[in-house]
Amino acid sequence: MKKCVDVLNEKRNKFVNALIKTPGFLHFIVLHTLTKKPLHGRGIRKEIEKLTQHKLIMGPATIYPLLKEMEKEGLISGRWNMGGIHPRRDYTITESGKAAYENSKFFIEIKLKELAEVAKSIETEVFDE
Repeated sequence: MKKCVDVLNEKRNKFVNALIKTPGFLHFIVLHTLTKKPLHGRGIRKEIEKLTQHKLIMGPATIYPLLKEMEKEGLISGRWNMGGIHPRRDYTITESGKAAYENSKFFIEIKLKELAEVAKSIETEVFDE
């Protein structure tokens, strides 16, 4: 039998997955992260986890192909940093990436508001008396 916490985590993950499947969302969240400062892949992952209160955890199998795709699209640029113990690829947002980020903000804002409205409606129906 599943514990209540397990069921809640499954439901939360489905909700987060709905957001993640919004076209362009992962690109948007990576671009948003890189508007603040250049970061390597693991740093991007950690910033996204912090931003989403650890509800969106992107593993290496997700983030690195995404970064490679975004680099090919010209949204970000990467440069190898050979300082430190291990070489790492540091990423920065390009001018094209900044434009894509600004253009996506409105659409993502609408999607976030829609999800929040659905969540509020369910919360009101189920928990308010």
